[in-house]
Amino acid sequence: MIRKIAVKNFRSLKDVVIDFEEDITVLVGENDSGKTSVVEVLKILFDNKSVEIDDFSYGKDEIYIEVDTINENFIKKFWKNDEDNIEYEINSKLNKKYVDNIKNYLNSAEFDSLTDDGKRKKLEEIARRLGVSFRSNIRSDTLKERVLERIETLLKQNYEEILVESNIHDYNVYFLDGKHFEDISKFFQEIFFKDKKKSIWSEEIGDGKTIEEIIKERLEEYSEGIKSEIEKEE
Repeated sequence: MIRKIAVKNFRSLKDVVIDFEEDITVLVGENDSGKTSVVEVLKILFDNKSVEIDDFSYGKDEIYIEVDTINENFIKKFWKNDEDNIEYEINSKLNKKYVDNIKNYLNSAEFDSLTDDGKRKKLEEIARRLGVSFRSNIRSDTLKERVLERIETLLKQNYEEILVESNIHDYNVYFLDGKHFEDISKFFQEIFFKDKKKSIWSEEIGDGKTIEEIIKERLEEYSEGIKSEIEKEE
């Protein structure tokens, strides 16, 4: 699934590109050579791990992380440390051919042959990938209409690569260690419930906004309030 990751200014990874093999990739190195940092990069990309001040390479105030996937799309995350205030943005770059293939698939006999549950699962996966928000109780045909409308909007762009603002990426990446296999319930929770927990963030709960968007707005309002109080005291 992952073809390549590129990292700049994350801990000891000043400017690193790693190509992944199709079957298995093993990282080998001495202590403090950056192996754990590579795993942390993957957690930032796929497991909502936050970037901290200490994660910036010494003397650097910007971190770039990109990952290429097998469908020729890539995710890009960028962080800037502005006086200990970390700002970031996340985007997916989609290949135009890939978006067109999704459109053809949704209008194909293969998609029509799926069960209702199968159609819904596929639609939710595609919707999250394309940045389409939806409620948990939305009808499948309505969600399909939204997705197709989104695709038409994207395909009208006059360049081969389509940049999509994304909050959640529906990639099946799991981080398992020895503790998961010692605790079987933890193992099943990681494997089977992770997708459900991710999908909750993309549900609309009012004013057409997702849970994640509303929480971010509230946190930003809280942050601005704290900043104003500090400035008053100064």
